[in-house]
Amino acid sequence: MSWLDRLEARGAEARRAMAKKPAPQRSAVQQIIYQVRPQSDGDPGEIDFGFYVIEDDAVVTLTDINGKPLGNDCSQTIPPGAEPFSIARNMIYNRRKPDEMNFNRRIPYGRTGWL
Repeated sequence: MSWLDRLEARGAEARRAMAKKPAPQRSAVQQIIYQVRPQSDGDPGEIDFGFYVIEDDAVVTLTDINGKPLGNDCSQTIPPGAEPFSIARNMIYNRRKPDEMNFNRRIPYGRTGWL
């Protein structure tokens, strides 16, 4: 048996193993809308949103509106007793760009008048 025959046999074995695995069961695409910054005088505040699915009742995956995963680092296992909504919200918040949470952002002061 040559190396090419062994390689072909391993490929056939891998295809059979993949055929035995059932496709993961996915929930419908769900949307999250959450408040990043509350409103104040003259500032409307800020919200953020994202989409996620739950796979096999064990993994939260961030997706786009069509259900396509956003990347390889966009999945997290659901620990016992945790809410998938909270996990997805934290994952979306952590994906925000650092300049959006900039220390030098504008600080909205209220109208205090003269002291």
